[in-house]
Amino acid sequence: MRNISHINETLLAQTQREVSSRLLPVIVCMAVVGVVGILGNIFAFIFYTFKVKRTPCTVQIACLSAIDFLVCVMIIPNIVEMAVNVKYDVPFLCKLTHFLGLWTIGSSCFILWLIALDRHRKICKPFAKQMTVRSTVRAIVGLLVLVFFLSVRNFAIFDCIEIDVRISGSNETVRGRYCTTRADSGYKLSVSIFHGVDFLISLMIWITVIVTYTHVLCTLFRMRRTFSRDKTESGENTARNTTERNITYMMLTVSLLFVLCFFPYYAIKVVMRLALKSGEEFEMAVGAQFALRLVYFNSVFNPIVYCFFNPQFRQYLKELLFRCFRCGKKNISEDKQQETQFSSI
Repeated sequence: MRNISHINETLLAQTQREVSSRLLPVIVCMAVVGVVGILGNIFAFIFYTFKVKRTPCTVQIACLSAIDFLVCVMIIPNIVEMAVNVKYDVPFLCKLTHFLGLWTIGSSCFILWLIALDRHRKICKPFAKQMTVRSTVRAIVGLLVLVFFLSVRNFAIFDCIEIDVRISGSNETVRGRYCTTRADSGYKLSVSIFHGVDFLISLMIWITVIVTYTHVLCTLFRMRRTFSRDKTESGENTARNTTERNITYMMLTVSLLFVLCFFPYYAIKVVMRLALKSGEEFEMAVGAQFALRLVYFNSVFNPIVYCFFNPQFRQYLKELLFRCFRCGKKNISEDKQQETQFSSI
């Protein structure tokens, strides 16, 4: 009996290494983009918190950067989950990882939804009552609390479930454990309901983003045509309108990337798991794992978009890199001087 158990453990370890090797491109990609996202969101948070005027829009982007930083940090336990794969046997860590992942990613989505509503009101209804810094902070705190309660369910529906993994080179299978949503009869209905609710909420956010920004783009197009006919607008108004336009285009790009990153996730979770009834082993494929983790990439792309659309943010990064370069050269020159002194002694 002990020999059979030892053989099964050996086969499971071999299968785990094979799955890790197969998922290595996804693991490396996640590690690289995780580092880029963590650094980029730190710089974006510092810039929009301390380097620019405090407005509802800058507060929104600063809060989004803080949440996106946490999303990028959550890439680390996801990498561990992919590396361990069929030998994942820590249920609490599994539950905590996916609770925090849903909370941070969901908060990022809702903040993008709030920004879309604010951009629409700012551009399309400039004379109506606008959001203030205080109301913006209150709205974001309320959304964070809402998503927190929506995410608690992951402590119940996620677990290290047992799966049969096919051994390479044979038709035999070995029993392993993998962190995913529970599929037993007692949880199948509730998991389906929760995934359906997630999809409907995301669909609501997608529709809001598409409708609001479509209206905003039409309004900006009309404003540009009006301004081209009337050249009497003051320089101050022109600068303000240009700034609002750039911010709107920037957040529109961020929102479009959000839609593109989330669509493959639902193709796996909703279509494959619920509609086609694919088993958990399907999630071990490289394409499936990439689609499931793509929701984290949106938070990595956001600071890159800020850098592309905001020349002040680009200048801030250039100055920061220049200072780091100067400090590095200064330290190297000091080390060389010390080496010269020691060699003369």
